[in-house]
Amino acid sequence: MQNCLFGDGNGYHATAAEVSMYMHLQPSFRPDPPSLHRYPPSPVPGSILDPEEWAARYPEGPAGVDASRASAEAGRALFDFLVDALAGELAAWERGGRDA
Repeated sequence: MQNCLFGDGNGYHATAAEVSMYMHLQPSFRPDPPSLHRYPPSPVPGSILDPEEWAARYPEGPAGVDASRASAEAGRALFDFLVDALAGELAAWERGGRDA
């Protein structure tokens, strides 16, 4: 679902999905437009960065995020998807279709 909503712009930390979900669940939260931009690319998968290296590469915190894709509407779609998925898992578990 995240790929459908955000493509390769979801990111690695402070993702577009996380921001969108927060925008949906906390309607008073609206980031300033200057913060909704593309952040530096994510680290190479499997790489380990210490706090100092992270701060040097990602001074604003987010990595690989295209925050311009974040929206309350995307957060609502993601939230609804997750609620439906969880409800399906719980229903299957109640029917004995999942290992408890």
